[in-house]
Amino acid sequence: MKIKYLIHCFLICIIAVLMNDTAYGLRCSGKLVSIGDTKSQVINKCGEPDHIESWEEEMIKKDHDYSDDHDRSYRGYREPFLVKEYVKIEEWTYNRGPTSFIRYLLFENGRLKKINLVDKGHY
Repeated sequence: MKIKYLIHCFLICIIAVLMNDTAYGLRCSGKLVSIGDTKSQVINKCGEPDHIESWEEEMIKKDHDYSDDHDRSYRGYREPFLVKEYVKIEEWTYNRGPTSFIRYLLFENGRLKKINLVDKGHY
């Protein structure tokens, strides 16, 4: 009974480590790639991707720039404007063969925003 409990705890720990690695980063040749890394940092750690797709998306964000107001007391009262911004999106694919998951890395304006591990790779 005690061995079964220890095995169960061990499996939960392994799953937690794997989930943490894919949520916040991934390993390439022993080097950790993390959210926020630049494209050049990722290339230095993982090498060139197998495939790159790129496009632009229009995003709406709040503009908190108060550079024109001269009265600092007004700063806290202005509602932020909604502004359109074009963001360059790139999706990099790393396919390391059938013994590894395919890695999809999503960049916005040159910074890593998301890491997905999906199906097993292929040659």
